[in-house]
Amino acid sequence: MKSFGMTVPKIVLIGVCGVILMYISVAGIVSVATPWWTRGDTKEHLDYTWRLWHGHIPTWSDGIQTPAIKKLTGFKIETASVNPPLFYLIHAPVVGPMLDQGKLNQAIAVGRSINVFMGVLAAVALSWAGWVFGGKRRGLFAIAIPALSVLIFRFTRLNVDYALDALLVTLTTLSLVLDYKILRDGLSRRNGIAIALVSVAGMATKAPYIVFLLGSLLTIFLAEWQRIKRSYLTRFLRSCLWPAILFILVAAAIGWFYYLRDYRLSHNWFSSLPPKYGRAHMSLKQVLSNKKLWQMWYYNFSSYARISVLLSAIGLSGWLTVNNRKIKTYFADQANLWIVVILALTLGGVFLTQIRFAMGGGSVNFRYMLPAILSISLVLGYGLLSVRQLRGQLVSLVAILMGGTTLLQIGHPAKIVKLATVNGVPSLLTYLILILFPVGVLLLGWSLWSLSGSRSAN
Repeated sequence: MKSFGMTVPKIVLIGVCGVILMYISVAGIVSVATPWWTRGDTKEHLDYTWRLWHGHIPTWSDGIQTPAIKKLTGFKIETASVNPPLFYLIHAPVVGPMLDQGKLNQAIAVGRSINVFMGVLAAVALSWAGWVFGGKRRGLFAIAIPALSVLIFRFTRLNVDYALDALLVTLTTLSLVLDYKILRDGLSRRNGIAIALVSVAGMATKAPYIVFLLGSLLTIFLAEWQRIKRSYLTRFLRSCLWPAILFILVAAAIGWFYYLRDYRLSHNWFSSLPPKYGRAHMSLKQVLSNKKLWQMWYYNFSSYARISVLLSAIGLSGWLTVNNRKIKTYFADQANLWIVVILALTLGGVFLTQIRFAMGGGSVNFRYMLPAILSISLVLGYGLLSVRQLRGQLVSLVAILMGGTTLLQIGHPAKIVKLATVNGVPSLLTYLILILFPVGVLLLGWSLWSLSGSRSAN
C-alpha cells in the first residue's frame, strides 16, 4: 500500500487494524447493549431518514411523521431538520424500507451498524492524516492519531443518539490532509477536484464544516500566493481566483440549504429551527463563565473525569521532553508552518461554533469539538510519542484507558451480555465483539513497540 508517495509498512497496517478492532469492539458494545429506543435525538434522525426515503426533506414545523415513531412520541418538533441531507441519504435506502414496515428496532440496529462503519472510515482518514503529518515518524503517527481519536468516550458513544459526527470527522480530516498536500505540492487538477468534492460533502453533512471550508479557501489562497510571482495587486487578485471558484461551486451545490431554506424558515443563516427553540438561551458572558466549556479541553477523553484529566496531563507532559531544535527545523518548512496555522484556526473556529451553539439554546458538549479532533490528537500524540524510552506504549495505555473505561461504564462482561440479550442480540455475537478489544490491544501495542525500535522512527 502506498500513501503520499511512500510505501506503508505492513506493521503500520497491523497497528491501524488493531485500533479499528478496538473501536469496533467499544462502539459495537455500546450499540448492542444500549436499548434500541433511548432518550436523545434518535427519533428525529430516523424520521429525517424516512422522510428522505419518501422524497422530501423535513422542516421543524412538520413534526415527526414516521408512523412507527409518531405513535410512540406524538407530535415532536423535527429538530434534525436543521441538518443537510447527506448523512440521511446514506441511511435512507437501507433504513427507510424497515421503517415503512414498522420494524423500528431493526432499523435502529442496522442504522447503528452503518454508523460504526462510518467510524471505521474516520479511523482510516485519521490514520492517513497521521502518516501525512508525522514526518520521519509517520508510521507511529499513522497508528497513534486514530487511536487517540476514535476511542474517545464521546466518539464511541455517538450511536446512542444516532449521531452523524463520525461522517463529519471523516470529511474534516480529509479536508485538512488535502490542505497540507496543496500547501506542499501546489494546487493541481487532482487535489483541486478532491478538495471540491470533500468541501461539498462536508457542507452537505453539517453546518460546522463551514470552518474547514474557510480553512481550505485560505489554503488555496496561500498556495497560489507562493506560486505567482507578479506585482502585489496582480498576485492578490489571481490568488483569490481559485478560492472564489471553490466557494461558488460549494454554494451552487449545497448553499441553497443554508442560505435559502434556513433563512426562509427561521431568519437564521445556519439553522432552520424557530429562534426560541431549545434549552434556555445564554448570554456570551454566561457561556464563557460555564466551567464545562473550558473543561472540554481535558475532561472528556474518558467516561471517568479523573482518568480523563490524568490522560490529558500525561499527553501534555510529554512535550517537556521535546527537542526545541527539531521544532525549529520543522517550522523552517513554510508548508509545515502554514498547516499548523490552518490546524490552529480550524480548532479555534470549531470552539467558537460550540460557544455560538451554547448561546443559541444548545448545550456544552465535547461532541461538538469532534470535527477538530485531528488537531487535538496531534498535540496529544506528539507528547505521548516524545517519551521514546517507552516505545509508543503511552499511546497504548491511553487508548486502553479510553476504550476500556467506556466498556466498564456499561458493566462487566456478564452484564453486557445480559443487556445485549434483552435487545435480542445473541450472546455469542456479543462475546465476539468483546473479544475484538483485547485482540486490538495486542496488535496496537506490538506495532507501536516494533516501529519505535526501528531506526526510521527515531
